[in-house]
Amino acid sequence: MKVGYVFTTSTTSPYIKCYKITDGVPEDFGAFPFAVPGTLKAIAISPNGNYIIAARASGAQGTQALRAWRMVEIDSFTEMPMPSLGTTSTVTVNELLWLTDTHVVAATTIGVFFGVFNPTTYEFAFTQLNSLNSPAVAKNSDGTHFITTGGSTPYYTMFQRTGDTAAQKTISGAGPGFASTLVRWSSDGKMVLFTNNSSGSYLRALAIDAAVTAFTIASITSDDLPNSLLVALVAAPDTAFQFFGANNTAPRIWGWRIVNGALVKTDTGGSGFTNPSAGSNKLAITPDGKTLLTAVPNTTHKLRGFLREKNNELLADSPYNNVWQSFGGITQDIAVTPYFDVDPPHKLYNSFAGSLPEANLSQLKLLLVSSSAVFNAAHTTLSQARGSAEVYGGGWPQGGVTLANVQMEVVSGNEYALIADIPPTPYNGTGNLTFRSAILYNDGDANDRPLAFFNFGTNQIVEPGRMLTFAGLSKRLFHFKPEA
Repeated sequence: MKVGYVFTTSTTSPYIKCYKITDGVPEDFGAFPFAVPGTLKAIAISPNGNYIIAARASGAQGTQALRAWRMVEIDSFTEMPMPSLGTTSTVTVNELLWLTDTHVVAATTIGVFFGVFNPTTYEFAFTQLNSLNSPAVAKNSDGTHFITTGGSTPYYTMFQRTGDTAAQKTISGAGPGFASTLVRWSSDGKMVLFTNNSSGSYLRALAIDAAVTAFTIASITSDDLPNSLLVALVAAPDTAFQFFGANNTAPRIWGWRIVNGALVKTDTGGSGFTNPSAGSNKLAITPDGKTLLTAVPNTTHKLRGFLREKNNELLADSPYNNVWQSFGGITQDIAVTPYFDVDPPHKLYNSFAGSLPEANLSQLKLLLVSSSAVFNAAHTTLSQARGSAEVYGGGWPQGGVTLANVQMEVVSGNEYALIADIPPTPYNGTGNLTFRSAILYNDGDANDRPLAFFNFGTNQIVEPGRMLTFAGLSKRLFHFKPEA
């Protein structure tokens, strides 16, 4: 079973709302179970889905502008210490963005703030990087670079993150050429889109090299431009649509793909598609990538879903709009978690022996195998466990990935849980990556001793351009009791 969450902020009490999606079906999960001091605007969720940060709409000092929560386990959240931007100046946070699970950016009316998050103490330490009014922020796929709008020529600022620090970086080539309120970076890292605040083209696409050193103006024909100013823009997490945009002129929803380096408009008006009744001030895509959510600031829809039809790239009204429209307030922002695999079946190898692994926890790795892999508790080496069934390629490495932030957590009495993060990995192969199970093993052992076998029940298919996240699996890998 896969579970994900959608959070919206609003102008109406309780100011933050949660929707739960179970195997693609949404439900109203109710108001967030914590008091929120007024209207919220920006909200963002960490890549692993465990941490939430939100900002008050306006009029708050930098020491009071933010709130943060974390997921304890599925359906359970708790507050974290209140983050501070480190300034007593009054500030409005325009956008929030997690670069990684431990780094976050706040684009505000008084400048850009870079935050380092400590997942042990749950505290944030922010540093102000400039003093420009910055309406928007976007990042590349690995979170090593981020870009903000604002200021005079060149109307943007590029930053490079190195570890826990960030600094401005000079980019050669043409910039957007005009002031922008929105900027988004494509999921494949090849293009950055800026909206134009004035009449004319309304959009500028800039190709960016892999090293993030130079911009080149990308081609957009007049037929592929929107017909009025875009008020919302989102980069899709896959390559079916690279971008969606929204404006106040019919059809009000727009889609674009990158084709041979050019930005090309796609037809979004499929059978069963009804134009939004107003422009959407925010857009987001659900964890399964199948539904586009639009925040329509009027009394008719407020929040609305459109199904993305993969093959013909059209949109149709979501059959669950009665759920999405259940909140009475005007939506200010939308944030979406990844999908969590809830309670994936697992089996322990005899070599684990029911005891705490002798391995250095920093040497635990997870690899993928096809349906031909068969669990045998007697296997003591990785070569026995995986046989010839290992699945890799397209960015997912042979031998799998090393787990991060691994720890043993006491559940109760002598029962423990192995907690770890599996680094999100982009898949860029030419065809689908298909796997059925995963093997946890000790890479520091001479025989790469297998510890646990996770069977997802059905083949897991990852399309090119999507991310392998294992968000739910990486939260609590399994419970166990050490032998006496």
